[in-house]
Amino acid sequence: MLKLSLILNYKNEETAARAAAIRSFLRDKPVLLDAPPDKPGYSLEDCEGRDFRGTDAALVLGGDGTLLAACRHLSPQYVPMLSINMGKLGFLAEVEKDQVFWALEKLLTGEYFIEERGMIEGRVVRKGEETAKVCVLNDLVVNNGDLSRSLVLQLSAGGELVYSYRGDGLIVSTPTGSTAYSFSAGGPIVTPQLNIMIVTPICPHNLFNRSIILDSANGLEIVCRSAGEACRLTADGQYRYPLEKDDRLLIGAAQTKALLVRLREVKFFATLHNKLKTAWEQNLPQ
Repeated sequence: MLKLSLILNYKNEETAARAAAIRSFLRDKPVLLDAPPDKPGYSLEDCEGRDFRGTDAALVLGGDGTLLAACRHLSPQYVPMLSINMGKLGFLAEVEKDQVFWALEKLLTGEYFIEERGMIEGRVVRKGEETAKVCVLNDLVVNNGDLSRSLVLQLSAGGELVYSYRGDGLIVSTPTGSTAYSFSAGGPIVTPQLNIMIVTPICPHNLFNRSIILDSANGLEIVCRSAGEACRLTADGQYRYPLEKDDRLLIGAAQTKALLVRLREVKFFATLHNKLKTAWEQNLPQ
């Protein structure tokens, strides 16, 4: 019997109704559905500390942000995720909301496969003590927070000094995250199967303004050389942690991987063209 879990972004008004329809569809199917008794599905807050091990697939209803947040909870438990786009763009989503029942039929008949996506892990070390740790699918960003103030960030790779940047910050992204913030900052597009990290400066105030591509097996270190309250770490655009002067951010490949349920052959560049076209159309004046 297939065991499925339901995870929802409740900020989208359509999501709860779609989840209720999924529960109704699966009621007479050979499925063990893991969902709260008092609401259509688990919220992202409900996932904190919850044991999902043994789940064949988690149905994640929301946008890319919902999937990124779910990854932080489910990937360490090796739970595959089927992302159902309830938002606008949904670059990481496998299916759109009107394809939900087709997707469920595919799951029930076993017509799917699991794609692994590499993640990166960041650890903050302050005066020799680890004070924070986070694992992400897209990117880790060190920037100047809400203040228009430049930072000085020292980057090392494999123990070797690369450069000291002055600017608005640095983005360290996975290949999956290369089409997100890094892309907007002028970084390269990278196919998701590669085991690399991309370091892209944000508005650098020097001549070294190019992205650097590094083997994810070689650790990175970013040291914040700026004093004050401006410097912070942001993980996948969601989790924030303040950094102090001389804090060391150690970044490397995570042991865990994001497991994405795929129902058809993944064509990266076709998806890229379609999503960028959609993004362009959505931003046109009405």
